[in-house]
Amino acid sequence: MRGEDWCSSLSIEIIISVAENQISIAQNLHRVKATIYLGHYNEVTSRDVYLAIESILLHPDKLAQLSENSLIISGVHGAEKVCETIFSEIQ
Repeated sequence: MRGEDWCSSLSIEIIISVAENQISIAQNLHRVKATIYLGHYNEVTSRDVYLAIESILLHPDKLAQLSENSLIISGVHGAEKVCETIFSEIQ
């Protein structure tokens, strides 16, 4: 998961973390129903991914709610905020 992807409202609703620093962010986004966090890469099975995708396909209202919550959290200019933060840290 890249923060700039999530903030720019790309349809990244199912997350599998690949680095330790992504876990708490993904867990919190899942907690507020802005994403579906399946777990860390070494814990997630193909069945977990299948069931998550199936759940979204069978419940389009769930996908709509995830997208709405994601947009509310990130704001309209979420990607800009992430870039500003990254570049302010570099300078």
